[in-house]
Amino acid sequence: MGGGRFGSRFRIRWNRRPVVISPARLPGSELVRLGGGETVPTPMVPSLPVRDGDRHRGLCGETLALPPAEARILNDIQLVVGENVLRTRSGSLVSWHAMDTAVTRLPRSSESPAVSLRLGSAALHGVAGAGTFERLVEAVPVSLLLQHPALRAWAPIALVNDGRAGLVESYLLAALQNHQVRLDAVSPGSIVEPEVVVLPSPVARSGGGALPRWYRRWLDQEARRAGDSPGVKRLLLTHGPRDPLLSHAQTIDQAEDNGFVRLDTLTGALGDDSTVDGEQLVALLRDAHAVIGASDEALAHALVCRRAKVIQVVHEDTISPRVAQLAASRALPYDHVIPARLGEVLAD
Repeated sequence: MGGGRFGSRFRIRWNRRPVVISPARLPGSELVRLGGGETVPTPMVPSLPVRDGDRHRGLCGETLALPPAEARILNDIQLVVGENVLRTRSGSLVSWHAMDTAVTRLPRSSESPAVSLRLGSAALHGVAGAGTFERLVEAVPVSLLLQHPALRAWAPIALVNDGRAGLVESYLLAALQNHQVRLDAVSPGSIVEPEVVVLPSPVARSGGGALPRWYRRWLDQEARRAGDSPGVKRLLLTHGPRDPLLSHAQTIDQAEDNGFVRLDTLTGALGDDSTVDGEQLVALLRDAHAVIGASDEALAHALVCRRAKVIQVVHEDTISPRVAQLAASRALPYDHVIPARLGEVLAD
């Protein structure tokens, strides 16, 4: 954020289970309607071995309804970077979902630097407790809403982030900057106190994976700008050293025997001796003909694929429907398979 402008240090005090309030209940909050809202066909989801909890949340039908977008303009709100939460000066957390329990424990006291944003308007990228899937499918499109013409009156808006974005997320965040939005990386643990906080609403269903149409168009636009692909068309996706696929050597061998090349979406490691950056990673995924993965975190990166068949290797009795929903919203062929049947699927 330039110059490292820090204010005085002060002590934060949190309750173990902080109160969560809706932004609509805050004094002086202003609502800006941004439009959108749609129903995404997900015809394969009802046949998936999904968890009961996902069925009870209405995530397993032949369609998935996505909410319209809006934003709240808030005053006298602090952004807690790293924890990725908004709070009032009294310590209550601010969330569109007033029953949100993603943050159930925070430090009772800590010393953090207060950062002054002199341009006045700010928004926070990311949500508390979000993993890679949530950051790509939920957080990035919410931050993209800051470009909406209806929010021009509060521009420029500083998009505050903790600098922890992955390769593809970093590429997309850099593309998100324009005359209305600028990125500000702030050290985790800092408290940002802008004059105005812009809080866009969620545009994806919590626990779901379907992408809104306008986000898909923007992803296609930014993926086209990624340049030439290294040329590998079959990708075996993992995400870091704890990816469940790495515990199944036979599955990896079978995929590699069928021409798949291992790609770690966390580190950019390609095959045995190459590494790609964020732009090359986007280009690889954009031009892939097929991707195999086991974890939601790895397969979340299919959101920039244009034509790839998405194959989800299932090592448990049930799965989340969100990878299938992501593939459906991108019009990508999808299949889920137990390791013993992977050879049959790859032979098709």
